[in-house]
Amino acid sequence: MRAGRKGNILAMPVLLCILAGCTPREYTMLLPQAEINVEEEGTDAAEDYTVKKIYTYAYDSWISLEQSAFLKGCQKNEVRIIAREMQGAGETLLGRNVDYRYGFRDGEGVFCRPWEDWEEYEEGELYVEKVIPSPDGGRILAYVKSAYGDTCFVWLCEAGSEEPLLLYGGQLGESSMELRGAFSSDGRWAAFDLFGKITGKAGFVAVYDCRAERKPEIREKLEQEIRHEMDGEDGITGLYPPDRTLQVVGNDLNNPLAGEIFDVSGDVGILNMGHADKDRLWLHFYLEEDQDKDQEGQRSEMETFLDWEMGGCYPGPRYSLHKDGKSLYYLENFRKLVEVNLKTGRTHGELWEFPDYVVDFALLDSGDLLVLSTQNVIEMEEREGVNNSTWSGAENFNLLEIQERGGIRSLDLYLYSRGDKERKLLYKNLQNLLHMEVDETTRRILLEICENGNLERRKCIVLEL
Repeated sequence: MRAGRKGNILAMPVLLCILAGCTPREYTMLLPQAEINVEEEGTDAAEDYTVKKIYTYAYDSWISLEQSAFLKGCQKNEVRIIAREMQGAGETLLGRNVDYRYGFRDGEGVFCRPWEDWEEYEEGELYVEKVIPSPDGGRILAYVKSAYGDTCFVWLCEAGSEEPLLLYGGQLGESSMELRGAFSSDGRWAAFDLFGKITGKAGFVAVYDCRAERKPEIREKLEQEIRHEMDGEDGITGLYPPDRTLQVVGNDLNNPLAGEIFDVSGDVGILNMGHADKDRLWLHFYLEEDQDKDQEGQRSEMETFLDWEMGGCYPGPRYSLHKDGKSLYYLENFRKLVEVNLKTGRTHGELWEFPDYVVDFALLDSGDLLVLSTQNVIEMEEREGVNNSTWSGAENFNLLEIQERGGIRSLDLYLYSRGDKERKLLYKNLQNLLHMEVDETTRRILLEICENGNLERRKCIVLEL
């Protein structure tokens, strides 16, 4: 290699030209740099939310994924996606990092699908009900069910790993209940049953540390037990031993709508919400500190009811948990954002009032607010009278479903300033939006859409600020 060093150096420009010519155009589109407004004197560049560049990147993904594109943990000019590709006679689900400017790919890792190789089940008998990704797209919770019964399995899979962890296997019973799961915002903790339904009278949520090392022999033994001994009498059939447990209360089993786990200085907590009645939500906040095997941790728990004026238009609340775990922000109605103190349960702080109907929002560290709103006022007002039963028990209350059932043709993205509360238009006419993510470190906003309502065909829109 060293003997031909000069020749290799001279060949580099040619090689780069060849690579550039081979870039698949259908994957990315580089748009010209927008005109940059001259900043006013005294303006902090970190708070300047002028959109300077816009990129798009298209790819195929899994229909079961509500989110398949991620900024968290990525380098500048990079996005992580969970893509679906055909390889041989079947399809493969893989995670990859992409430079969306040129379509270059890096760091690919396949998500194995162990349910496809089970000898106990015939081909096609097991199907994937849903998939929940971690915040960085590096792991997934896969919910797999039998087409001929109420058997359910839940796997924790990591991209590039051939050792998925079978967390649960059992019969859901006559209630055919839906299990709902989540990862903490830092990706460390995972829970596949946020409302503690499978634990029955025991009343706890099993939480798993994604960073913990598992002994292969223990994992294999427990997986065999789950596969062949799913006939326990206590309702906790085939549950992999959790790293943490969090208590649930009675309300957590009544009309649940939303939930998540969170990490506060290494301590794990849970927040659940659900229907109390037509105009109210119940909220349960629980944090257990310094929990280990030898002593019981200190508990911080709060239950309260929240006013909710959404009627039948939304199947569930749009909310954001502050990273310090002390405050919750949620949409009380289409035009009002409310802050709730999670220690006292009281509503406090300044309310945000919006001129348009708000569908979703993101709170920035600066105190400013990114808001997705619509001007389809007539159509939304017509749906305000819809009875709450329209959404009762709905499993998916994602943005796409809200747009479809609410008759929303397009969304606009605004920045609301915390000071004068004036708004600034960042992007207009978003259609079939799946999710929004903000990375304040690299100063980017990611908008993931599905093309023409097709969940298998995805597109990232990246706004660089």
